[in-house]
Amino acid sequence: MYKRIIFESPDNCGKDTQIRLLSTRFAKQMTPYHVLHYSAIPGITPEESKAYSMCLYRDMFRLILHETAEVDRTLILNRSHIGENVYAPMYRNTDGEWIFLIEKHFKMAYPYKWDDLYLITFVDDPENLIKRDDGLSFSVDLDKKASEIGRFITTTKQSNIVNKIIINIRNKDQHRVHEEVLNFLNME
Repeated sequence: MYKRIIFESPDNCGKDTQIRLLSTRFAKQMTPYHVLHYSAIPGITPEESKAYSMCLYRDMFRLILHETAEVDRTLILNRSHIGENVYAPMYRNTDGEWIFLIEKHFKMAYPYKWDDLYLITFVDDPENLIKRDDGLSFSVDLDKKASEIGRFITTTKQSNIVNKIIINIRNKDQHRVHEEVLNFLNME
């Protein structure tokens, strides 16, 4: 069975590593897959950012629930609307609560297609995230990181996606985290 998998987390929690490990597994099994990366556009006004994001995530749901539903491949998303609800109010001066309206709309429009949609959110301690910072994060402030983590947890829990998990990666190597991902996806 082909899946639609969304990976979310604050920066430096290992999304790219887990996507790479999962992609390697699919390639070895000769399972068709495609990886998409979603992010905001820097340097635009808050109003433009919100308008762009609303269109982007509507299109994302159209793609994962409607247009690719009959395509024989797994779709992996690196970031999604969940991160928008975290980062938009914290760093772009826009509200992100509208993501739940988009989710509800698409859940009503395609209720039977949510069974193969999976949300995996990674979290870690703020100190660990700052230690691993690659210079591309929104912030290296301890309080901001703690707020990001809390918002990712809250937003994941509020999401209408039924198949979801929050994995705390603290004190786990990438292979242990990968085992948890595979177990959640029923791909042991």
